[in-house]
Amino acid sequence: MVNYTVLDAEYSHEFSNDYRLILTGKTGKQSGLGTLHFIVDENGEQSEIEQFNTIEIGVKQRFSPNQKYYTGLRYRSLIITNHPIYEISYKYGQSIDPSLNFNYHKLNLRFFKRSNAGNIGYFDILLEAEKTFGSGIPFLYMRMHAANQTYTFQEYSANMMNYLEFVSDQYVYFVFTHYFDGLFFNQIPLLKRLKWRSLVSARVLYGGVTDKNNPTVTPGLVEFPTDAEGNPTTFAFDNVPYVEASVGIENILNLLRIDLVKRFTYLDNPNLPDLKGVKGLGIRFKIRINF
Repeated sequence: MVNYTVLDAEYSHEFSNDYRLILTGKTGKQSGLGTLHFIVDENGEQSEIEQFNTIEIGVKQRFSPNQKYYTGLRYRSLIITNHPIYEISYKYGQSIDPSLNFNYHKLNLRFFKRSNAGNIGYFDILLEAEKTFGSGIPFLYMRMHAANQTYTFQEYSANMMNYLEFVSDQYVYFVFTHYFDGLFFNQIPLLKRLKWRSLVSARVLYGGVTDKNNPTVTPGLVEFPTDAEGNPTTFAFDNVPYVEASVGIENILNLLRIDLVKRFTYLDNPNLPDLKGVKGLGIRFKIRINF
């Protein structure tokens, strides 16, 4: 695990309901907890870095034509419609420790769209791509892909991935969720009264670490984490994407969603979730209020 201390500031300005500009700045430090150590191996001589200190500035633009919101006294929530949402963000980061001379540029593109599917419900698509530019970047400042080791279902995280399991300095990510509403359960009289709704989802993630940031290729870089026995626990993708899919039921008691999630790739990685002897299989829950 990582101990992360950060001080950040954000300025957001809406030019209209359709367009928002966000400026960010932060400074922070990261250090390892437990068995996580930051090791550098140069010509067979190992040294340990106690912590990283960095500053980062960024700008993000969000364009969401014809969007609508629920507005309260102190908050506002987006109403998801069939209109697309586009986001583009740029970040620049710099080490402020003289002994660690690295910097990076991150460019991230994100697209979200909900579409009707007639009598068979509707579906959501999320597509994201990111590239980190720079060399000698420690894995903490690449993309540590969003994972989930809890029993809650997280819609845009990899629910069968362990924390710190995969890192990338370039990747594409695709999330698809289809909501069937009452297409199946409404055909069964007793279940129709319960108003349960079925859905399926899939996540496909593919990325990689370029040689100039990969400690297994370029010596003198911060090594990927290992466990207490020295076995690797953090990996770069090879020629296969990470893939998981789920089937679920929502609106149970008008509140609860339950998903059965299966991971299909990288099943040889250590410490995978296991349900009844099946690697990469798990049950996840989510509280979701439906109207």
